[in-house]
Amino acid sequence: MAKITLRSWQSTYFDAYEQLIVQPEIMQGAGLPDVDTQQRRMMFETDLYQPFQAAIVYKEQIIGSIITYARVSETGDFIPNEYDLAYFLDNRFAGHGIMTQALRSFIAALPTPTTLLAETFADNVASQRILEKLGFIKTGTYNNIIAYKKPIN
Repeated sequence: MAKITLRSWQSTYFDAYEQLIVQPEIMQGAGLPDVDTQQRRMMFETDLYQPFQAAIVYKEQIIGSIITYARVSETGDFIPNEYDLAYFLDNRFAGHGIMTQALRSFIAALPTPTTLLAETFADNVASQRILEKLGFIKTGTYNNIIAYKKPIN
């Protein structure tokens, strides 16, 4: 298994972030819009301030990302200890267990109790396998998307 580390995203990592999110496989898999550099920088700066986030690093190269987003109720209030989970990996490193390893480490470092929610496109079998390996439970499907949930106690 590849030796990876997780590092908090820093403002100086924007170039690496941008190189990742312009990859067609990442854009499509994560449902990211095709936008210009200024808009990508705004997305990056938003991600920097999420409750829990990490760059996935292999041999000093940033190859992926894990980010949680605080969930908000219909009334606009934050839902305590509940987060949407988003992640992506440079396609050149897919299929080697790196994302499973990274997510396992990331989840182990989260405060408890926490509930994570994740969604993946129905045709993204690799992502579904990762979530299921990590104990996420399928909660439903809608519009070609499969939803998962994982309580962490």
